[in-house]
Amino acid sequence: MKRPKICFLRESDGTYTEITYDDLLRLEIQDASYRSRFFLCLDECLMEVTKENWRGFKKAERRNRYLLEEAQRVGGVLSLDSETSAENPLYEILADASVHVEQAAESSLLLEHLREALSNLLEEDRALIQALYFRGKTERECAASQGLSPSTIHEQKVKILLKLKKLMEN
Repeated sequence: MKRPKICFLRESDGTYTEITYDDLLRLEIQDASYRSRFFLCLDECLMEVTKENWRGFKKAERRNRYLLEEAQRVGGVLSLDSETSAENPLYEILADASVHVEQAAESSLLLEHLREALSNLLEEDRALIQALYFRGKTERECAASQGLSPSTIHEQKVKILLKLKKLMEN
């Protein structure tokens, strides 16, 4: 790490004062309270931050380091946006070797059956299920976008799931 050129000290009112790194070192010698402050190194600057901000930054830094180590361990990073081809389909790239063939076949059949059942639903019912289960929206978000109450959306969801269950059983 390069030696910082400038430092920004956080004042009690939330503003920052710019000083040199040498000035900060002198302040630390004169006043022990400067040793317990939290700084982030940004390019060639030190910036004082709150303890919570410092912890959040360090947590994100550890997470990124972990993800890079995992990517190296498994042989690289796969982007779900990357192109797949007939010779290299996405389901083979993502295949879990620990899953038994029977389980995989059963899951595949259930998914196909679910697709058929979903296609037999009314368009508005299918749209609600897709929003809730495939796009990760909450019942409240769906209710707000449709101008309905969350309890109405919940009741619709329960009815649709019962329809899906009956369709899947047939």
